[in-house]
Amino acid sequence: MSATNKTPNYDLPQWIGSDHPTWQGDLNAAFLTIDSTMKANAEEIENAKNDATGSVEYFTMTCDLWDNGTIAAKAPTQEDTGDESENETPSETPTE
Repeated sequence: MSATNKTPNYDLPQWIGSDHPTWQGDLNAAFLTIDSTMKANAEEIENAKNDATGSVEYFTMTCDLWDNGTIAAKAPTQEDTGDESENETPSETPTE
């Protein structure tokens, strides 16, 4: 017999006292749902991490401990990144 109730998000079985669950009928289907959902979530997480890693910009910091303890930060330049498309100044088009 199937479960009388199901969970709201993944339709996993929830039994009441008069239900008679079966290992193969009820639990195998529930475990398959859990397994496939966890795998899909893991793949989405990995894709999101890869997307985030590719879009993170970096900067360098230097610290002058001998003088006055100041810290300076520097944004990457074209030479740092090797990307000539960044930091370009748009060319002006003459108007008539």
